[in-house]
Amino acid sequence: MNISDLSPYQQYYLDGFYEGEFNINKDLDDLKSSLYSILEEDLKDGFHLDQKYPGTKDLRPNAYSYSKSFINILFSNNIPELIKSLTGKNLTLSHLQVRTSSFKKSYMPWHRDSFVKDHEYIGPCPPGHKIIFYPMVGPGRPKLCVGKGSQLCTFRNQLSKHFIQDGCTNMDQQIMNGTEKKFYYSSFNRFILFNTGMLHSAVPEIENEKSIRIIYSFVEEFQFEELYSKKKLHSDLSDIYKTIKEKNDRVI
Repeated sequence: MNISDLSPYQQYYLDGFYEGEFNINKDLDDLKSSLYSILEEDLKDGFHLDQKYPGTKDLRPNAYSYSKSFINILFSNNIPELIKSLTGKNLTLSHLQVRTSSFKKSYMPWHRDSFVKDHEYIGPCPPGHKIIFYPMVGPGRPKLCVGKGSQLCTFRNQLSKHFIQDGCTNMDQQIMNGTEKKFYYSSFNRFILFNTGMLHSAVPEIENEKSIRIIYSFVEEFQFEELYSKKKLHSDLSDIYKTIKEKNDRVI
């Protein structure tokens, strides 16, 4: 079979990522309006920004209650169905983050979110999946780079001494030498969905520019129970997501 003849499900398995577009509707307008206000630090009462990595700030105390559009956009775009069609699984929403960045050096260089280190599996096993959307702030810029297909190249015998940075080993460096790099750009309505076991990197900001992104993390139900369910931040988000999903499923 020619690669061009593969189904979207098969293509996602091989590539590890998918780019799609949000529908142009009120949810998208409200989401972008909220994100731009957050970027300018014009926040609603009860919310603030805290530094998580050098040059970045995350919305606190949570992102999901800032605007209903942050979750509603998933359902007005049939994202749960899209994820199932590409992964073959019914995944649940485990985390939602809003992050600004103004750092000229990548705050998150090449890494995997899920990997083996010293016989311990770090992160969800199998890896989860993320959706990230960077609305344009000025012209569209490259914001995320992924190593196409690198989620299929993983190793079990990785020791601490093999890691050159968190989530990236000297073997991963060799993989990157022979892997096609794919850039995802900030845009009007384009998002990226990817397997978090793949190698990926945040692209540094251009001097005097800043950006904002919204990040959705999805895992299997058993992973949610094991890794996230005991924290109120995640359990409240999951309850909201599941309630809306069940309501939508009954309508369908």
